[in-house]
Amino acid sequence: MDILKVIGLLGIVLAHVTSPVVVFQLRNFDVVLMILVSAYLGLKSRKSEKLIPYLVKRFKRLVLPTWFFISFFLILKMCLGNYDLGLKGVLATYALSNFGMGYVWIIRIYFIVAMLIPLYKSLSNRFSEFQILVFSLMLFVLYEILCHAGMFENKLLDYLVAYFIPCFFLLVLAKKIFENSKWNDAVTIISLLIFLVYGFYLFRENGHLVQTQNYKDPFQLYYLCYGVFVSGLLIKLTKSIRIKGFLYDKVILFISSHSLWIYLWHIIPVTLLNHFGLAWYIKYVLVLIIASAFTVCQSKIVEKFQGKANPEFLNIFRG
Repeated sequence: MDILKVIGLLGIVLAHVTSPVVVFQLRNFDVVLMILVSAYLGLKSRKSEKLIPYLVKRFKRLVLPTWFFISFFLILKMCLGNYDLGLKGVLATYALSNFGMGYVWIIRIYFIVAMLIPLYKSLSNRFSEFQILVFSLMLFVLYEILCHAGMFENKLLDYLVAYFIPCFFLLVLAKKIFENSKWNDAVTIISLLIFLVYGFYLFRENGHLVQTQNYKDPFQLYYLCYGVFVSGLLIKLTKSIRIKGFLYDKVILFISSHSLWIYLWHIIPVTLLNHFGLAWYIKYVLVLIIASAFTVCQSKIVEKFQGKANPEFLNIFRG
């Protein structure tokens, strides 16, 4: 799980450094991978916790740190005279919408997954896993039809409804593919076949290869199939990998356990370095180094205040 989280994070950061089209497409499985990992970890960790306390805990874990960072980032931009968001943009950013400053919308996706976990738990008390899978698949087919009908072009519907259905479908898949290798193999192959057939159809219609990115907002079949296919391969691969020593203890485990803040901090160097004519791979390495350095410093500062400040407040700046 730690390795998968690191791969997902590295891919998402790579999306923001204006990499070549081929590289951008190859890494365009990362969000799906992170949703699958987040969903499965949530399903495994949540036991008999009541709904409201659980959602409050996830809100504090995901949304509050993001709001702190957004406030810091916007103040920093104002101080540098680079404030380019109106009131609507600021509100959209704090709402973790796609229509704000960008970057932070994925935190809303994580929180949506967290909200769906109690729903899955409730359904699993009444129905079998297979029945829930069939239900989620039927719901997703209806959702795909509505996407093609243009229903989610409405910003409010896109924000309130669109991502819940594909995220629920991925959550149901996560339970199956992480726990059953045969299911993982089957889902991976089926996803690849659908992706290839859909891609060929789009090529015939458009006269060129169509990127899965075009079907990302909101998540649609073409985008999801590529993401699930690559994620399935990575899940199978990482189950056979054993990493010990410094690489795991000091690098992979740190990045995995601090992935939220590494992601948030990367927004600053990405925003600054995009104004320079650096090669994308140099920019990528610099962004990762700077974001990791900020996170290490933050971690050290939090440790200094351990036992001196409110633990609830300090938790906002962890992981």
